[in-house]
Amino acid sequence: MVADGVGGGALGEVASAMLVSQLGQLQAPDADRVQQALKEADQAIALRLQQEGQGPGAAVCAAVWLIDAQTSSWLAMMVGDCKVMVAARQGDTWQLRWASPNQSYAQCGLPPPEGIDPASPANMVGCGMAFPALMEPITLQPGERLLLCSDGFYNAFSDDALCALLSEATVPLAPQMAQHWAEQAQQQGAHDDVTVLVVERALRSADIPPEHSLWARRSTRVGLFAIALLVVTLLAVGALAGLASALALWAGR
Repeated sequence: MVADGVGGGALGEVASAMLVSQLGQLQAPDADRVQQALKEADQAIALRLQQEGQGPGAAVCAAVWLIDAQTSSWLAMMVGDCKVMVAARQGDTWQLRWASPNQSYAQCGLPPPEGIDPASPANMVGCGMAFPALMEPITLQPGERLLLCSDGFYNAFSDDALCALLSEATVPLAPQMAQHWAEQAQQQGAHDDVTVLVVERALRSADIPPEHSLWARRSTRVGLFAIALLVVTLLAVGALAGLASALALWAGR
């Protein structure tokens, strides 16, 4: 789940934290339960900020719930300008198979309030949701990747640049890859908070392309080296213990 605060400072932080807490309680929900949870979060966030006298605040979000692990079926939900994307490998390159639309004023065909960018989110949680969240069932094929991200991430890259990042990544993904991508977005000049989560449906080991399995090979080598080092250490300890026993016997003569 990715939540991005709108309103600046503490307003966005409170709204996004409350939204994550509310939606995090759902387990394998259907679309109706998600919409109801969003409605309750919308009211709770508005009330909390009103009680604190901080004025209006809101959050946008994207989330996925695993519905069926055997088929890797997911329910994706989007509010505002957070995105969910599915990337698939085609030969030696990666392509975006699907990307969620934005609920921005421009995408929804709505006139923005005066002074507001048409690319700004028209739907937010915490200030009265203008319309329901977008819902999409997704099934990941083996090897495909599911990305959840804020606008600070995807606005930093063109589709081609994002596919290049995916192509450069190891198969399977290294655990620190999402952090690396977020840092690259900041280096590209991102002016907003950057958040990205990546889910990969595993391939069978026989299907992993050799040229993309460097991280896996390194992990195996590190593991084998650690085992060898442990064996050498144990042998050394055993040898020292034997030498100490021999010296003790000699001294006792």
